[in-house]
Amino acid sequence: MNERKKEILKQLGGISETLYDTLVDEFIVQAKKHMLDIETYISGNEIGEIGAVAHTLKGAAANLRLPAIEKAAAELEVRVKQAEERQGIAAVAGILKRSIGEAENHFHRLPKSGNG
Repeated sequence: MNERKKEILKQLGGISETLYDTLVDEFIVQAKKHMLDIETYISGNEIGEIGAVAHTLKGAAANLRLPAIEKAAAELEVRVKQAEERQGIAAVAGILKRSIGEAENHFHRLPKSGNG
């Protein structure tokens, strides 16, 4: 287990690595579903719905200490609140989607210590 992950587990009250990995895996599954919703809302011009989904992703990512996803979701939420044009919102949604994919790739490459 790397030092960053040890620090995250400590920040989260000393939860086990196994529990954290399970939470992150479930978050990624749910985040990918939320991204499909966001893409549907963008194409349907239902911009108001995007803010709620972005807020949910931001909070969950913050709780799991996934800063890239948290930052992208926060930016998406701000752009929705500022009533930015659909194109700008779609661009930030793309960044969020890439951040989720990068997190998925990162966590699936990490070796599990087996002593969680």
